[in-house]
This record gives sequence, structure tokens and C-alpha cells, in this order.
Amino acid sequence: MGQIIKELDKDLVIFKPQDETKTDDDILYYLYAEIPEPLKKDISIDELDNYGERIITIRELDMNVSRKIASVITPAAKKSKDSSTLGYRLFSFLLRVKISMDAILSYAYAKSLVELSDKIVNSEEDIAYKLSQYLLENLNYSAKFKQIVLKVLTNENEFKKYYRVLKEEIEKVGDQLSTNTIEKVYNEFDRKIRTLG
Repeated sequence: MGQIIKELDKDLVIFKPQDETKTDDDILYYLYAEIPEPLKKDISIDELDNYGERIITIRELDMNVSRKIASVITPAAKKSKDSSTLGYRLFSFLLRVKISMDAILSYAYAKSLVELSDKIVNSEEDIAYKLSQYLLENLNYSAKFKQIVLKVLTNENEFKKYYRVLKEEIEKVGDQLSTNTIEKVYNEFDRKIRTLG
């Protein structure tokens, strides 16, 4: 048995198994059908499979994203001396959320879940904010940040404002993120957020 602990969208949820022998990892699910409210708080993985499809475990998503970030982040990590305090601290977490969103989109599309893919593309900032709150609350990312950063990350409007800047800068480079492109993205992100204040 387990429960739905976070709705990223009405059709995209995070399920926390409890007393399950199959896994103890939180699982990202795409729901085809609406789950009756009482079942959301007490449902087995097998029952949940009748309402939707597993996308990926959160542990697997987080490990894949961590590997991707570690492979490209060095140029940005070395910029702390010249960077704005807020920009340097926000960048790594916002990048984690953006790469997570891209990974979820890729997994959904690879499974031919085109309705979900379309929803992610069209509601990315809303879903990204909800995912960020899950990461802060459930994977203990909040313990890694000072209050000034948490104030931005937990405020929906502020989060979306900074996330939008990062997203635009990533789209401008057009290529896959690499150690070469991440430096451009970081420099522009840092420059722009200094003016947003």
C-alpha cells in the first residue's frame, strides 16, 4: 500500500509506496483515469497500475540528473568569485529542476505518452515549481540552502521568474548542455538575475 504524496499535475503524480515488497522508492506516475479521493491515500502499486503508468522512480531520476549535472557543471562551479550570491546559489538547483523536467519529458515521449509530453511542454513552469517543492521537501534539498535562496525557491512567482530566465538561456544555446555551453548559460543567467533583484 502507499499514497499519492504530490500532484505535479492532475495526471502526473508522485506515489510513495509503504509496506510494498516491490520497491520503497517514490514513483512518478502518469494517470490515465482519475483515482477516487479515498484511494489516493491508501492504494497499492498494483491498483495504481490500473489507473496509470509508471514513468520512473524518483531515485533513478535524481541519480540520472545528478550525473548529467556533474558532467557539465564545472565551469559554473568555478564562477563563485565573480558571481552574484543569489545567482550562484540558485543556478545549480534550477538547473537540476530543468534537467529533471527534460528527462521526464523524454521518458514520457519515449513511452509514447504524447498527451503527457504535450502537457509538460505547455505547463512546464507550473509542473517545474511543484517538482521543485517535492525535491525541497522530500529529498531534503532545503537543508542545502540558506534562507535567502529558500525564500525564492518556495515562492511560486519568484521561482517561475528565475526558472524562466534559466530556460530562456538554455534555449538560446540550442545545443545539448556541455561544459562549453553551460558557461554561457550561467554567465547570462547571472547577468540577468542581477537586474531582476
